[in-house]
Amino acid sequence: MPRPPHEPLAAVASHWGHDPWTAMSYSYLRVDGTPAHRQALAEPVLGSLVVCGEATAVDAPGTMHGAWFEGERAADRLASRCRSIVVVGAGMAGIAAARRLRELGRGVRILEATSSLLGRARSDHALGAEILPGAMWLHGDLGHPLTAFVEAAGIGNVAVVWSGDEG
Repeated sequence: MPRPPHEPLAAVASHWGHDPWTAMSYSYLRVDGTPAHRQALAEPVLGSLVVCGEATAVDAPGTMHGAWFEGERAADRLASRCRSIVVVGAGMAGIAAARRLRELGRGVRILEATSSLLGRARSDHALGAEILPGAMWLHGDLGHPLTAFVEAAGIGNVAVVWSGDEG
């Protein structure tokens, strides 16, 4: 008997909650948390250690572009203090920070614990084609720092308008 057309051929599952390198999908503020808590997390420690990523983003928390902009912010903050900088993590924020530091003429090295770049936005090829289990959409394409990269790479882009009443 032939397989029904709606039956999947294969599947890929993301297990961020159990992945020792990501621990979860994205950050949330604690109960009674405020944007000031995100700002406090981004303050330098010992003068030259700066945490950045979507968890420190006030304007776009939990998003790829929030991580990207926070990587650039951290790089701008450190560039005037340090000539050579080590970026820990090659996720979206780490890559954005390293890119900005290179633009500013600073020496930069990236340390990454895994064999893949882009952190939670990394791609999966298990089904024979590239899928992005952690970065399936750009939250708004106007002014988004990754829109130009997506277009230059020839990645398909479909606009989706969510009204919130599809229920």
